[in-house]
Amino acid sequence: MVVNGAKAPTKYSKEAFDKLRGVGDCRTYREKALSKVQCQLCGALSQKQGLPKHQTRVVCLSAREEWKRNPENPINKQNQVTEESTSEEEEEPVLPQEYCISTLAGAKIECPVHDCSGTYGNPSKLRLHFQQRHLEDTIVIEQEGRLPRCTNCGIFSSTVGARHQATKTCREATARRQKQAVAKEHKQLKKDVVFTVSGNPVEIVDTFKYLGRVTANTDSDEAAILRNLEQARKSGRACDGS
Repeated sequence: MVVNGAKAPTKYSKEAFDKLRGVGDCRTYREKALSKVQCQLCGALSQKQGLPKHQTRVVCLSAREEWKRNPENPINKQNQVTEESTSEEEEEPVLPQEYCISTLAGAKIECPVHDCSGTYGNPSKLRLHFQQRHLEDTIVIEQEGRLPRCTNCGIFSSTVGARHQATKTCREATARRQKQAVAKEHKQLKKDVVFTVSGNPVEIVDTFKYLGRVTANTDSDEAAILRNLEQARKSGRACDGS
């Protein structure tokens, strides 16, 4: 098992960002938590908030093998499509893009990136948006010309020297950017690491039991707590039946 460590700060997901903009799925967190979702392990329907607990119960554990063989299982359907495909194309990495736009005074500026709902009132806010959501891309506004990019925080601005880099906004963005870079490097290292016993590679797992306690690679006690609760339920049912 490889411990993930502290979670690095990330940008808003597209779903969360669209919700802030008032587009797409605007349900509240509570409404989503109470919505029904299908368990990927057994195929049963469960409330989204109760899915982790459901996956530790006997009703889920006992139905998993049958669900694996069920043709309605989305995983089986996906495998079938893959087998029928004559050739498999590897997903190409998304390359950094450059966007050149022109603006009108007083008009709203829409983000030129495909499928992005960002709309802003002035060029400076659009450039800040690119720093926060499209850091690898380049934005050029015709009325401003090609602006230099801060080597620390990544924003395009007419002033990116020592004075800008001393500001709180730049320092916070730089720290966030560095943490994201370290997390990306650790993620790649986790994929490449191989543990061996007597020269034979061993499986890397997300959780394992040590001295009766479940330990997780997220350094979280949730798996151990859920197991203890399930054991308490079994003991309660045994007492009721006796």
